[in-house]
Amino acid sequence: MKKRLPPRWREKIESTFDKKDCMFSLQFKDDQVPEGFEQVIGEIKLRKKPPHLVERADLFDDRFKNKKLGLQLYILALKELGMISTDYDNATDEAKRVWRSLFRKYESPTTFFDEDLTIINKKRKVELKKKRKITR
Repeated sequence: MKKRLPPRWREKIESTFDKKDCMFSLQFKDDQVPEGFEQVIGEIKLRKKPPHLVERADLFDDRFKNKKLGLQLYILALKELGMISTDYDNATDEAKRVWRSLFRKYESPTTFFDEDLTIINKKRKVELKKKRKITR
């Protein structure tokens, strides 16, 4: 049986940036890795040259999914690099959710989700609303 997330776990994590490999990580601080958990929670690796295409993004432990940590990784990269991009058609469904969230909050020279999507580190003046699903 998998253990639950430790109490106050958000206070125990930090972000790192490996400039050489253009990789961001979320991990537990060295002295605060709870028993039964790995130190590294998730990573995002990007190409070094703009528009910094995301090569891969992973959360390594399912217990951390749906906690907005993937979004946090993308925003770390966006703020550090100024822009990030993806081949939206080949992104996973989980990644597409993150990209839609980024698209609502940050500006993009692209206004549709075909082929490549680039997001720049400039917040929209008015955040775009989520589309509501109509159920009957």
